[in-house]
Amino acid sequence: MGKKLKWEATVIYEKVDAAIKSGKYRYIILEGGSRSSKTTSLMQIFYNLALNTIGRLTVWRKKRSWLIGTVYQDFQALLIHYKIYNPKNHYKSSGKERLKVRYSTIEFNGMDDIRKLLGFEADYTWINEGMEVSKDEFDQIDQRTKYIVFVDYNPYLENHFIYDLELLPETIFIHSTILDNPFVPEGERRKILSYEPTPENIKRKTADKNKWDIYGLGKRGKLEGRIFDYKTIKEWPEETNFLGYGLDFGYTHPSACAKVGEFDGSTVVQSIFYETALQFISKKDEDSIEKRLNEAKVGNKWIIADSAQKTGIAELRTAGFNIKGVKKYAGSVKDGIKLLKQGGPVLIVEDSIEIIREFQNYIYIKDPYTGKITDEPIDDYNHFIDLIRYVRQTTQKTIHTSGFRSLGIG
Repeated sequence: MGKKLKWEATVIYEKVDAAIKSGKYRYIILEGGSRSSKTTSLMQIFYNLALNTIGRLTVWRKKRSWLIGTVYQDFQALLIHYKIYNPKNHYKSSGKERLKVRYSTIEFNGMDDIRKLLGFEADYTWINEGMEVSKDEFDQIDQRTKYIVFVDYNPYLENHFIYDLELLPETIFIHSTILDNPFVPEGERRKILSYEPTPENIKRKTADKNKWDIYGLGKRGKLEGRIFDYKTIKEWPEETNFLGYGLDFGYTHPSACAKVGEFDGSTVVQSIFYETALQFISKKDEDSIEKRLNEAKVGNKWIIADSAQKTGIAELRTAGFNIKGVKKYAGSVKDGIKLLKQGGPVLIVEDSIEIIREFQNYIYIKDPYTGKITDEPIDDYNHFIDLIRYVRQTTQKTIHTSGFRSLGIG
């Protein structure tokens, strides 16, 4: 690259820069732990590419709202930090957020708009959080990118098609950990390092080998003590016995809603929404749970919600929704887990990325002293899992022996 800004850069940035200069690689893959400078390095690289390109650069994530809330805002913060931000160069056109850099444009897109996915061409492309992306989506982007496809992710999935790219000579995998990034805020650094199973962390009861392997070291693999088996399916089976919608309220943390049913003995789930800062009821057409439920055409179908949020239930009921709070009792979490496990693997429609993420990360707690897995589930990665339990426990449908031949996933 010719023109370059002088960044506070990590060794990861230097490795990506060297890979570009070599001219050998079609795919530059950044795989690693949390806060290991993957995203920041690619923002710096993309800005420098834009300085030296007369063309189009695109940044993609599974959902547009997720990208706008992360990389798009982080880009602004990065440029402000280096005192090169000009709000006139950050604009929105045709529903797309854009950043103009000299004679080039960086666009920020979500794959939830299929028209954008099928109707673009780019010189360089960056796929953020690559674990969220399907093979079909990747192929659509790949075949419309002229030069290099960049991908970054935390490898929380046990198997993924991106891992197969490692077999290609035109691919370079650049691995990173938090130790590669000297610029991490101290509080975040301490949190991630607290997972490492050192004698001190074990004594403080913060040690977690699973989290350290994945979020600290960025290792691939199945989490030890994972509670549920699951299978992904292309779409909601027509023969599914619909049970209801589950709803978990949030504001600073996301509100979540999923469609829940039973097919051939197993629980079937599909995400409806997963968003922060949603009001209960719309005021002046603002985003709200009411609006999302109407967009999903829920109508008067059953909604089973977290009973702790009585105000939200009351307001949605007044708005005309057939909603009720789940009945909780001592041991209801463990009973719900048993109920969901009875029918074999839970079937998750493949576009439900956040549900898949939860099922990947929902584990039984390990005793830090003995190293044995307990029967206590972690109180994390359970927004969707909780609401799925709400529906299954409320409807009290008996799950029988499962079979998968009719779905083609046996």
